[in-house]
Amino acid sequence: MSVSDEVVLISGAARGMGANEARSFAAAGAKLVLGDVLED
Repeated sequence: MSVSDEVVLISGAARGMGANEARSFAAAGAKLVLGDVLED
């Protein structure tokens, strides 16, 4: 499946699985909308 030029929405993208998926989709050419609430 090609995701080139598709828009992908990922919540929880600051770390962990969400961050890994964001990197994978970006490398595959997708456009990303990322969101997260990370309170340290």
